[in-house]
Amino acid sequence: MKISVEKVDELNGIIQVDIKKDDYTERVDKALRDLRKKINLPGFRKGNIPMTVMIQRYGKSVIVEEVHKLLSEKLTDYIADNDLKLFGEPLASKTKQNIANWENPNDFTFFFDIANFPEIDIEIDKIISSVMYKITPDDKIINDYIKNYQHKFGEYKETDTIEDNHLVYGDFLQVDKEKKPIENGIAVKDALILPRYIQDETVKNNFLKLTIGKSLILNPYQAIKNETELSHLFKIGKEKVKDLDTDFSFTVNKITNFVPAEINQSLFDKVYGKDNVKDETEFRNKIKEEVEKNLTFEADYQFKKDLKKTMLEKFPINLPDEFLKRWLMETAEDKDKITDEVLEKEFPVFSENLKWSIILDNLASKFDIKISEEEINEAAIHYTRQQLYQYGLYQITDEQVAEYSKEILKNKNEVNKIIEGIRETKVIEELKTRITIKEQEISLEDFNKLSEKN
Repeated sequence: MKISVEKVDELNGIIQVDIKKDDYTERVDKALRDLRKKINLPGFRKGNIPMTVMIQRYGKSVIVEEVHKLLSEKLTDYIADNDLKLFGEPLASKTKQNIANWENPNDFTFFFDIANFPEIDIEIDKIISSVMYKITPDDKIINDYIKNYQHKFGEYKETDTIEDNHLVYGDFLQVDKEKKPIENGIAVKDALILPRYIQDETVKNNFLKLTIGKSLILNPYQAIKNETELSHLFKIGKEKVKDLDTDFSFTVNKITNFVPAEINQSLFDKVYGKDNVKDETEFRNKIKEEVEKNLTFEADYQFKKDLKKTMLEKFPINLPDEFLKRWLMETAEDKDKITDEVLEKEFPVFSENLKWSIILDNLASKFDIKISEEEINEAAIHYTRQQLYQYGLYQITDEQVAEYSKEILKNKNEVNKIIEGIRETKVIEELKTRITIKEQEISLEDFNKLSEKN
């Protein structure tokens, strides 16, 4: 068996694999013998089918399977043994035809297109520069944070009068033309209705005048005019909503209004823990610290974007675009969705991220960056906690987070993402010590405008 590489250009090549009949004969014989032990064939005892019959009936399919197994194994070994740094994996050649006669098998020759990683040498010095923004929080964002906390820790309180955004609980009872309850008519207890959903202005104005215990005659279908809301309100399917095109009596049982939390010690304790904040001044200062911390993440993200752009311009990388497009098309899980139009639209982003990954790999090697299991575990825990926070699970314990993170670590793709994230962070932190960083103060408003442009 012989494997050789033909160089097409600096990035592309063709691997030729020559397989002699002697290379696969023993494998095929063994596979046929193993198969003979397993199959049942009418007229023969299990395990005693003559090899001539086995070859006649199963020979071709077994040869195809074993030759391709051998091909895959040896090709993989060759790439590893020769330390070939390739994009993706070899693809069947588009320019050279395989020599393979499966009807009369003898020697085989297979050709594969390959694409090599470009050779780059990155030297970092102080000539390379990037801006680190220091975003200054203003009163508006601090006030917005306070309002958010007031809303988060606010509550619904009962009231006597109805306004547009109040929650009104009451009983619906179907009535006849004389406004009297219909026996066995439609009835809903403690239905929840929001006045703002009432589309009929006359009905809405009369509804807003109601108080506890008072009633109003209305046609829900005509007044609300929204099948989804009516379906929820009466707890029925949408197909039955038209049954509501009749008069109902609605009697108010309870009215509630959302009241934001007051800015007092109770709110301070709920936000930052008991007795950690004593007054509103300390509360605002604490929020300012929180805002500055959050804005630091925003500034770091912008720094990374700017540095990435700078490095890609400073160290241009040529890629085997045609091979990569073909590889993306042929290896996609859902090939039907990867049209030429989609590929042309998405490829520039893929290409840029791939170039950045090549730079990171080069620098990680140059900086001798190592990633420990402990760092991976810590990153998985942090990632898990952020995911849980998105679902509003703020009270979850460290032990619970650690357990959830173990599930993430079982997923190879997730682990690879975590490792890539750690590597990028470490490379960027090292770069900060080797390049020129220009600090610049900027208002949040101007920073947001800057981010939108980028």
